[in-house]
Amino acid sequence: MNVKKYKKIRHTLLLKNGRVIKTLAELREGCSANELLEIYSNGRLKRWLYGLKEKKFAEEINEIHFASRLDNNSIEDELNKITKILNINARTLSINKGPNKYYYFDYFETGKKSLKTQKYQEAINYFNLAILHNYHQLDSYYLRGKAFLYSKQYQEAISDFKEVIEVNPKHVGSYIKLSQAYSKSKQYEKAIFYYNKALEINKKSANTYYSRGENHFVLEHYDSAIADIEKAIELNSRYSKIYRFDSTMYPKLEQYKLEQYKKKKKVMEDAVKRETIQKVAKTVQESVFITNKKKI
Repeated sequence: MNVKKYKKIRHTLLLKNGRVIKTLAELREGCSANELLEIYSNGRLKRWLYGLKEKKFAEEINEIHFASRLDNNSIEDELNKITKILNINARTLSINKGPNKYYYFDYFETGKKSLKTQKYQEAINYFNLAILHNYHQLDSYYLRGKAFLYSKQYQEAISDFKEVIEVNPKHVGSYIKLSQAYSKSKQYEKAIFYYNKALEINKKSANTYYSRGENHFVLEHYDSAIADIEKAIELNSRYSKIYRFDSTMYPKLEQYKLEQYKKKKKVMEDAVKRETIQKVAKTVQESVFITNKKKI
């Protein structure tokens, strides 16, 4: 009795929606992509096939799973192979377009790899799919924003970074990248505004000070640019070398500093001269006064 019960359980595949699958024919008749993905990912599909004594199918499924770890295949590729092996009609494989953590994770991770290898449009496509399946996950918007930024799609990048900031006003990375997007699109005042926001959260970021200084420089706010660059160097000495090798800012700002020094020096010299003249005039007046008094 116990043996029969055990066999019955082992040869039954219970799906999350309560549907019971007993045979391959039932599986082929109608199974959603998400259901197939779930039973494949957790190993239940392979165990069920072994239970049905479909050893050939089970071993082929196992090979797909093993190969995916070596080749970094997408979940979509794996599902396509599974449907071919089990002879499931792709047209009957209904796809649930709602949020699905399995799809999200795969698309998100693939998007990250594409971003890392500078395949920006490919990364954008994968992050679009990740957002489709989990639109609450801010990392997808942030990384898609970076892909937009690096592919010079600045308005789209701005939109994504603002989306992140709206949900998480303390996301310093989004403020910095948003500033970069505005700077690249030559909206320097806005770039400075969001660099200010980033520095409100993290006051010890040398890179943020230096980047804000670059935007001040473009707007010819030379005093502000110098102050930011000096602060960046104070926080991280390597920015001293970066600054000296900057063929645009370094000569211009150093010349400006020299001119400002000369102006201040002249002002001081003029002040000293005026003070000396006033002292001499006062001395002469006193001398004249004493002389006149003696004559009287």
